[in-house]
Amino acid sequence: MLEKLPKRLESSLKKIEEFYSENESEIWDVILYGSSVRGDDPGDLDILVIFDDVDEENYEELPYRLKKSIEEDDFSVDVKGKYLEEIFDPNFLAGGSIITEGYSLLSDEFLAEKLNLDNYTLFKYSLKNLDKNSKTRFTTPSKEEAIILECWRRREGNI
Repeated sequence: MLEKLPKRLESSLKKIEEFYSENESEIWDVILYGSSVRGDDPGDLDILVIFDDVDEENYEELPYRLKKSIEEDDFSVDVKGKYLEEIFDPNFLAGGSIITEGYSLLSDEFLAEKLNLDNYTLFKYSLKNLDKNSKTRFTTPSKEEAIILECWRRREGNI
C-alpha cells in the first residue's frame, strides 16, 4: 500500500517513523486515512496517532508536534490523537471511516485487519419525506440492479 503513495510523501513518512521511534512507549499505532489511502492523489495527509499510554499533556502535544514536523515539508496535514477505545466511541464521527479505511504505518496493514475485523459498509436511509414517484425509484430496482441482486442471492444460497 505504501508503495502506491506519491514519492513527494517519502520525507513525511520518514518523519512519522522518527516520531514513532522517539515516542514508542506512548503510541499504539500511527494510522493514515483519507484520500491518500483511497488511492486519490492526496492534497493533504490525514493521520491518527493512537495512544497506548500517554499523559494528558502529551495527548495534545504529540499530534501537534508531528503536524508541525510534516508541515515543514510544505505539505498540508491533519493530525489527530486518540486512545484506541475512543475510536469506537459513537460520538467520534470519523471512527467508522478510520476503522474501515485506516492504514497502519507501523504494521503495514489496514487497521481493521490489525483489529481482526471484517469491513462492511451499511447505509441507512429513510423514504419518509419523499413523494410517491421518488419512493418508487428506491423500491424498484433497475434491470442491472435486479441481475446483480439475483446473482448475489444465488451465491449466498438465498434462492
